Amino acid sequence: MRANIGAALLPVVLQSGIAVPHLCYHPQLSVPASCQVCIVGIGVGDERQLRTACNLAVESGLVVDTRS
Repeated sequence: MRANIGAALLPVVLQSGIAVPHLCYHPQLSVPASCQVCIVGIGVGDERQLRTACNLAVESGLVVDTRS
């Protein structure tokens, strides 16, 4: 997954075959993150947050929970 560092999380997850609901995301449009449907739980180290996957960049050590 290192090759995807810096890419938006949502398309990376979808290309991996993991289903994440989304409405306003389309790869050929800007990323408004306005619908908030693609929210995932993320963590880096001991910190946990809810973030929209469409405008979150993949980074090293990122832990993603798509089932919460």
